[in-house]
Amino acid sequence: MMATNPLLLNMIAITHDSEVTLSTKRVDLYQDICRVLLEGRQRSKGLSTSLSAEQKQVVLKSLSLKLMQENTQAFTLDETSSSEKIFKEAK
Repeated sequence: MMATNPLLLNMIAITHDSEVTLSTKRVDLYQDICRVLLEGRQRSKGLSTSLSAEQKQVVLKSLSLKLMQENTQAFTLDETSSSEKIFKEAK
């Protein structure tokens, strides 16, 4: 069973609406979900971007790894925040 909660089921449905077929492998499905969400949001708002979905994923992977290593779940853009260093490194 791939969808164990309503949010995941919703993301699968959104991806299915954008894709011809869904992957049967969980890792590939999650990658497709990320790509659809990273591309679709800006496209639906009519915004242009200089980064592709793949480039955005590279940045998000780096940021999430750093957040995990720092044992934190959030960061702010506040210059005085200690998590600002994490954001700058990801940027």
